This record gives sequence, structure tokens and C-alpha cells, in this order.
Amino acid sequence: MSYFPLLTIFPTDYRVYFILLILPFALVKMIDKVRVRHNPSASLFALFFIILYSVFVLYEGYYEKFIRLAPLITVYSLFISRVECSEGSYAALKKVLTVIVLYVLFSTLLIAIGEPIAIKVRDFLYPISENVRGDPSFNSYSNFRSVRFAGIYYNPNVLGGLAFIILIGFYELFNPKLFSKYFYLLVFPSQLLIFLSGSRVYLVALMVFYFLRVYKKRGTLKWTISLIAPLLLIMMPALISGFSEGGSMSIKFAIIYDYLSNSTALEIIFGSLNQEIAFDAEYFFYLGNYGVIVLLSVFYLYFYLFFYAGFSKPFVVSLFITGFANTVFYNFFYFSVLFVIMFFVLNRGKNITSR
Repeated sequence: MSYFPLLTIFPTDYRVYFILLILPFALVKMIDKVRVRHNPSASLFALFFIILYSVFVLYEGYYEKFIRLAPLITVYSLFISRVECSEGSYAALKKVLTVIVLYVLFSTLLIAIGEPIAIKVRDFLYPISENVRGDPSFNSYSNFRSVRFAGIYYNPNVLGGLAFIILIGFYELFNPKLFSKYFYLLVFPSQLLIFLSGSRVYLVALMVFYFLRVYKKRGTLKWTISLIAPLLLIMMPALISGFSEGGSMSIKFAIIYDYLSNSTALEIIFGSLNQEIAFDAEYFFYLGNYGVIVLLSVFYLYFYLFFYAGFSKPFVVSLFITGFANTVFYNFFYFSVLFVIMFFVLNRGKNITSR
């Protein structure tokens, strides 16, 4: 299970084989150590409903949209079961996440300076159907979002999202100290990747994450704001442009508003499986495809994480924010990392709290 996040840097055309190879071994190792958690009734009801809805989606023949519900089913299954995890598996996960971040960082930097071998390797191992990368370089970089780097991925948001999830997940599991070994090996490189991606939502979510962590530790609002303010000033023009007319956020809200305006009450409640609108945001995808009922189950998931599952408030709140502009559980690429992080957080023993 610790090695499953390596899917994110596995060659694109072979990721399915990676899943088929790794997942059965992970499941076999898990099965004989599963125990039912105490008080799972609410999560069990939500799991039962999503499975029931999934059967309906499958019966209607919408196979891709059926698969998109699998992450929710998987997470709710984690809420009602407990698996014993060894000390060694946590150590392995720490190394795996570090390898992913360093690999992505160095490949991004090499591609950014125009290293021809790095670009050829990227095009061979991580091909895309259309040229959306743009191959930006540091020569044209002047300020935040003047150039956005995607590295080995097809979109800068994918790069930023992966770095963000690994970063907050690493804090959640291991709580690295400032200027420790893993601060230089994973924390700082992840922050750099988020900044190079130019993703506004992940930078905002990262600021919220640090704001809540620092405020909880220091307990002084003034000191916390002074820490976040410089980064906020750098990002302010980009944030304003995102919500202005024609900005990415205004377009997302315009799309969902237009969909709701032209939908019946039944479509809003139960979704519209036959539409193919690119909502480009987690909650809007769930609302448009599966309706308010499934969207409420997603919100309950965050409610459960926030109050009952043992996750920190900074982790849950910052992750929740990203769903307004990008995908989280709806995206299998991110979920390959997020699922493993959640699995280890939910199943850590009392002696495994931070490292």
C-alpha cells in the first residue's frame, strides 16, 4: 500500500498495469487484518446509499460515471473498518512520497531550462494527445503566473495539486519539524512546485493550511497574519483576475449556474447522467452528474473527517477549499495519493502520531 502513490510518476500508458499489479497484493495484505470500527452507523448508511446509486448508474450503462463513484465508496469503507499498519509501512511511505516530490521537482526544472534529454524522456514516458504544455522556460519568468510549469504532466494544475496533497498529507502523518531533513527533502520542494505551477487555488489552500497550523500553535492572530501577508500580496493580482469577468473562477460558476438554470428539479436532485459538461470543479461535477443527494454525501465526508476521523482541521479545511476549483476525490490521479494518506492516518496506532 505504501508504494501505491508511485502511480503518479509511472509512465502514462502503463498506469493501468501498475494498478493491476500492486492493488491485489495490497488488498490481500489488508483483508486478514480488517476490524469493524466502533459506531460506523452514519458512514455505513452513506456507503450503502452510494453503492445503491452506483448500481443504478451501472444499470443505466454509464460505466465511466460509475467508476467515478469508486473513490467515495473506498473512503467510506475506510471509515467503517480498521487495518493494522506496521511501523515499516510508515517508513516506506515517507520514502515513497519523498522520491515522488524530488523526481517531479528535478524533472520540472530540467524541462524548464530546456534540457533536450529531459524533454524527450517526458514526451516518451508521459505522452499527451494535444500540445497543451507550451514548454515554458525560466528565461521568460518574471512574476507569479507569468509562466506556469507543468513538468511531466499535461497541465500545471496537476503538478500543483499533486505537490499540495503530498505536502499536507506528509504534515498530517509525520509532522516534520522546521529545517529538519524532510523539510529540505519534501516540504520546501513541494512548496516550490506549487508556486511554479501558478495554481491559485492550491496556493490559497496552502496559505489556509499554514494559517490554521500556525494559529493553533501560536494562538495569536496578528503573528499568523504577518506570516501569510507577504505571499498574499504577491498573489493578489492573480486572485482578483480569477474572479473577474472571464477569469477561471467566474467561468466555472457561470457554467454551473447555466446548468442549474436549464435543469429540472429531478435533474438537480438526482443528477443528469447523460450530460457531458466539463464543470472543472469537484463539487460541480458531483452536482451536475449525480445530483444534490450525492453532493451531500461528499459534504458529509468532509464533516466526518473534520469532527470524527482524527484528521487535523488544517488538513480538512484546506482540502475542502480545493474542491471549488479543481477535483479531489473525483480525480483518480490525486486519489491514488490521497487514499493512501487517509488509509494510514485512519489506521495509525497510538504510538504513531508524528515523525
